[in-house]
Amino acid sequence: MPEIRILPEHIANQIAAGEVVEGPSSIIKELVENSIDAQSTKIAIEISKNLLRIQVIDNGKGISNEDLKLAFKKHATSKITNIEDIYKLLTNGFRGEALASIASVSKVTCISKRAQDEHASKIYLENGSETLTQTGANNGTNILVDELFFNTPARLKFLKSDKKEKNNIIDTTRALALAHPEISFNLIIDGQVQLKSSGSKDLMTCLVEVLKNEDLKKLIPVSFKQHGLELTGFISNIDQTRSDKRSIFTTINSRIVNCYIMRSAIDSVYKRYLGPGKHPIVALDLKIAPEELDVNVHPNKKEVKYKNTNLVFNFIGDSVSKALADAMYKSAHSFQPTLNQNFLVSSAHKSNEGFNSALTQNTTHYTNQNKPISQESFFTKASQDAAMEMVKSHFEGKLDSDPSNRSFYSYDKLKSNLNNEDKKFIGRFGSVDIMLIDSTIPKTIISSQGNKTSFDLIIKQDEFSKSLLLRGEFIGENWVKDKYLEFLNTLGQQILEREVLETFFKEAKPEISRPDKKPKGSDLEAIWERDHFTCVYCAKALLHPDTVKSALKLSSKKDLINSHLASYDHHLPASKFTTLNEDLRNLYACCQECNRKKSDSLAKLSWTPHPSNSWQDINEQNPLSIGDLKFSSSRHID
Repeated sequence: MPEIRILPEHIANQIAAGEVVEGPSSIIKELVENSIDAQSTKIAIEISKNLLRIQVIDNGKGISNEDLKLAFKKHATSKITNIEDIYKLLTNGFRGEALASIASVSKVTCISKRAQDEHASKIYLENGSETLTQTGANNGTNILVDELFFNTPARLKFLKSDKKEKNNIIDTTRALALAHPEISFNLIIDGQVQLKSSGSKDLMTCLVEVLKNEDLKKLIPVSFKQHGLELTGFISNIDQTRSDKRSIFTTINSRIVNCYIMRSAIDSVYKRYLGPGKHPIVALDLKIAPEELDVNVHPNKKEVKYKNTNLVFNFIGDSVSKALADAMYKSAHSFQPTLNQNFLVSSAHKSNEGFNSALTQNTTHYTNQNKPISQESFFTKASQDAAMEMVKSHFEGKLDSDPSNRSFYSYDKLKSNLNNEDKKFIGRFGSVDIMLIDSTIPKTIISSQGNKTSFDLIIKQDEFSKSLLLRGEFIGENWVKDKYLEFLNTLGQQILEREVLETFFKEAKPEISRPDKKPKGSDLEAIWERDHFTCVYCAKALLHPDTVKSALKLSSKKDLINSHLASYDHHLPASKFTTLNEDLRNLYACCQECNRKKSDSLAKLSWTPHPSNSWQDINEQNPLSIGDLKFSSSRHID
């Protein structure tokens, strides 16, 4: 009898279903894509029975009675007739595998009716058998997938938690709705509406409906066309982020894909601005000629392959970067600062000292739309110039007639005030010097000439009378400068907090003296005897150092002899005690190998001493063999 056999069709379909049917969300994706290809304008999805009962109803073209018989057969499709058609596809499905795979692992009921048909066709499939009848129904298709994996219970064990599977269903439906804003979607799970879109054809409206967030109206529109590629959609600014990637939606020719190239290009732009754990909101569709990509590279059609990967990557990256940069530039230049009208320069400020004070206060206390800005906030060249004009007006034109007075408000003059403060140099970040100052008097100073900006950025900690000075220069566009200074401000606050805390704890706690490098010889003898010359970690019999010294002269197995050399170990970190080596309770006998392994271990606390006595049954009649020598005790060589 031959060992190789052809599997029955329903078993082969169950095996193939492992690639296509990963879980409830993958079934929804396949069924909804069929509804989209059927030119539906309304799609309803209802999930129940612990997510194992799935119903999809659409108002599409429907399926004829003759085609319904074939629709659930393996490799039955209306999308292609030869292999060349794959490279001209604009539809979602084409293989004809999904329905056969779904029917092989569930009980399926499908009712479909075309507009020109008098009756609807109904087919029921279970375990490879099928029943076809006629019934009454509305135009379109109603497909019910019930008791998912009823005949392959092992597959149920590999489903994720209900919460995770539910999130996957919602994410999949969101992606489908955003890929087709012209279609109305309605998702119901266990009787509760989870998602509803109006089919308005407007992507922004669909985003707000699907993600249920009115703030999404602030998203940045993207529309670029080049090299036969077109990218459209919306992206978020750098101040509108999420803690996960569930709000990143990418499609190619309105087909939802998890395209690594698209996501990498998007990440390469946002990683310049966003810290770890922050992700943008993205809904982008790439239009590309069908012959320029291969959609037949993944069982679930989640991935594609491009003919020119570099072209696509650079086009997407450049488009996102340009849209983001334009939005940031407009945001920076739409800021119109006005001076705080409550501040007036009195005649008392006509001295050099008063002038410096007046200038500093004016350039750090302006307001924007009646919202006060903190002293550490950054201000533009326009606000500095406005502040200068206001102060100059109180000097009755004196500055214009006397050029020497202009040094009163120069960057070098203001910078010299800081040079008199006691500073502690902490380090250098690029070209920026970072210093700690024992004062909260200095002010932030920024001076711009063309595209070059010099700055003394001050971050204060009033409670401890400390300030951090970040001094440096920047060359570049204003919007980049503003973001750079914002980053330095955040960095400076973290450094200042750490420096202040370290200073506080250093002053509050006495200096802990480190223990001696090595305990006294008599103390080592005592702990070795106490622990019976046995390693408390591996229970290895240990030899006295004098014994090892003598044995090394007699033995050729020097490494083996040395491995039994008695050593000692601190059970607790040295920083815990001021006189650790004087307290024998904290010292234990151990071999050098365990001592070294514990020092290199990342989990030192898991090393627990267990004293024992490996010499208990060793004597002259029953010596311990180490290499080519025998020992009757830790101090005696036979």
